[in-house]
Amino acid sequence: MKNSLRVKVLSILAVLCFGMGSANAASLYGPSFSHNGANWDAIFGDNHVTGLFNDIFPFYLPAGAGGDGGGSVISGFASTGPDVFISKFTFFDITTNTIIATGTPGAGIFKHISFPGPLNPTDHYALIVKGGLLPSGHGSGSFAGNFHISPVPEPETYAMLLAGLGLLGFMARRRKEYV
Repeated sequence: MKNSLRVKVLSILAVLCFGMGSANAASLYGPSFSHNGANWDAIFGDNHVTGLFNDIFPFYLPAGAGGDGGGSVISGFASTGPDVFISKFTFFDITTNTIIATGTPGAGIFKHISFPGPLNPTDHYALIVKGGLLPSGHGSGSFAGNFHISPVPEPETYAMLLAGLGLLGFMARRRKEYV
């Protein structure tokens, strides 16, 4: 009985230790959203590219986000220049299995996307970055990106817009009557 308990405890400790080691070795980060007062911004990237990669950064929209937006991704730079090429940058809706936006075709060290809103706040999304290490003698490389989403306008905003347009129309018509 004591031996069995000791084996279980050692097994649990081994799993925890191996789990911590692999978590510390992770090189992907983000997207981690922060609210800048009006919009949501996120950063993401990979600090340890050693060959070809196809990195996927899944996320859910922050509360209130879902308007239009955009993002960019760029290669890291070493003393000899850029160290990673980026062949594809895509914003993907996992829930509906649709591409929302994709960067310009072809390989380069920089890609950007933009997309119109609104986005479904209950859907699961992902940023996908494909590319590889440039063959200029780099042992490893990196890339980083940013992503921006505006809030979904509140119904009151649309009401104010319509009221303003109505007032402009009224003023234009009234001015036309006096001329």
